Amino acid sequence: MKICVIADDLTGAAEIAGIGHRYGLTTRLVRSGYVPSTAELTVIDTDSRQLAPAEAVVRVKQVVAEARSTAPADALFFKKIDSVLRGPLLAELDAAMDALGKKCALLVPQNPSRGRTIQAGRYAINGVALDQTTFASDPDHPAKTDRVLDLLGTASHGKTVVLDPGSEVPETGICVCGAATPAEVASWACQLDDETLPAGGADFFQAVLEDRGLKVAPPLAITGSEGKALIVCGSASSPSRQAVERAEQEGLCICAMPDILFTAASVEPNLVDAWSDDVVQAFETQRCVIIAARQPAGSTPASSLTLASRFAEVVSQVAARVKLGELLLEGGSTAAAVVNRLCWHEFFVCREAAPGVVQVLPAADRGPLITFKPGSYPWPETGFKQLSRNNTRQGGETERK
Repeated sequence: MKICVIADDLTGAAEIAGIGHRYGLTTRLVRSGYVPSTAELTVIDTDSRQLAPAEAVVRVKQVVAEARSTAPADALFFKKIDSVLRGPLLAELDAAMDALGKKCALLVPQNPSRGRTIQAGRYAINGVALDQTTFASDPDHPAKTDRVLDLLGTASHGKTVVLDPGSEVPETGICVCGAATPAEVASWACQLDDETLPAGGADFFQAVLEDRGLKVAPPLAITGSEGKALIVCGSASSPSRQAVERAEQEGLCICAMPDILFTAASVEPNLVDAWSDDVVQAFETQRCVIIAARQPAGSTPASSLTLASRFAEVVSQVAARVKLGELLLEGGSTAAAVVNRLCWHEFFVCREAAPGVVQVLPAADRGPLITFKPGSYPWPETGFKQLSRNNTRQGGETERK
């Protein structure tokens, strides 16, 4: 079985790669473009969530066309989108459908396993309307409504409709599939055919794998990693802030982003250098250091891409001076900026540490073990300290030599 997944950001791509690994598929995670591979599952991050719709269309069409040109005729394509509908979703779906020659798409973005549901065309998280959650104040894609069709807008592939579980699927168009339980998500996977593109979140991808007979594989044996651990909390979400506070209470070292780097659109390079020096100095006495933005939620930050670039520059400088065995990256934009800065473009998937929290190794060099985590997901209950202690160097290590 060959599967190709097109994702719009890095942590979402890693989440899908982790699920594939959980189900026993040999898995590669690739950034920017398609790389031919013997892996059963290839997950491609197009890094398109922050693009304008027209730019996203060009990028997605190119990546899908490249992947389709070398994939077997019976390869399964899946379009991964943000589970709370951020980014130019319909533009990307249109582009993927065009490139694959699909007439219909089944879109199941919500993850009931995380309390994210769509019922009667309305999106809720743990029973709270989407526009009443913290996603209403998302700096790049604020949710101003819980009505799914209003969040999505219009598409070029016929009408976009919302279907309740059990509804008949039309032959054309984009169908947003209601589901409030894993069983309802699974019911949509059963309705896929060769003319339909599956699209959505982690729960739907898992349901598609199970509909094709895949089962969870036994985990591989694990071994410890060497070197220092740098944790980069690039998300302003409540779960991230709470995790940093808990880590400080547990005695972990926090090197916070200086106020000027958080608020100013433009700064002198020496200010970033000084922050890097602080982190390097902290590593003289600590095995694990956390860098995070700890400014109050009401502060006015620089753009999210600017903040991500500052995190990336600090990581790059620290990595040049400290032997890092582990690098934990939280938040899609931050993770993408860091791996771009360090010129890592392909990864071997090692372990799914927790749902959505995935550990990989760079394919090109002997870099640190990297953990990717979406910013909106909570950290595992064990916290930073336990996660770092359990990091692994398993699976794929011999392949990279």
